[in-house]
Amino acid sequence: IYNDPTYSEKKKLETIFLIFPGLSFFMQSFLRILMERNHLFLIPEIADEFQDLILKNEKIFKINLVIASPLNKNFGPKLLENLKKLTQAKEIILQVIYEPKILGGLIVEYNFLSIDASIAKEFSLFFS
Repeated sequence: IYNDPTYSEKKKLETIFLIFPGLSFFMQSFLRILMERNHLFLIPEIADEFQDLILKNEKIFKINLVIASPLNKNFGPKLLENLKKLTQAKEIILQVIYEPKILGGLIVEYNFLSIDASIAKEFSLFFS
């Protein structure tokens, strides 16, 4: 509904108020400002940013782990423990991404930082 050009911004806002009748005055005002500026399509991105702020405040970090094959079940808990120590996080939200092109090893992506310990990287260094 947010990106559907066949609905007017006013109709989109009415639908949101219908679906969520208990919104606070502050939230209703915020949504009206978005509607006036034709920015209701930004609601999903705003929600993601807000969630990231809450997680950061609670010291909960999202980390992407790129691997070529499933982890050994004994390796997973050790990895989480080390990631908590490294980031000083209370909790880790780990998103595992399978990417066979890295051949083996892993890539850890956290807070705009990437640690590439993949076999593909080692091969590229060897053959360049």
